[in-house]
Amino acid sequence: MAQSEFPNKVLDRRVSERYVRRGTITEKDLERLLKALPDLEDQKDVVSAELNTVLGIGPTQ
Repeated sequence: MAQSEFPNKVLDRRVSERYVRRGTITEKDLERLLKALPDLEDQKDVVSAELNTVLGIGPTQ
């Protein structure tokens, strides 16, 4: 399968294994697609957030 034939949802880790099990795509096709993706690490943004506990609900640390 060509990369353009795969819907973007195939790349979702939560469902990619299901597609392989169902035979929608082969494991080999999925591996080939993932290897063909560009490395975008240098374009990442770092996000920080402060989490507070409200009414006893929230992070404990």
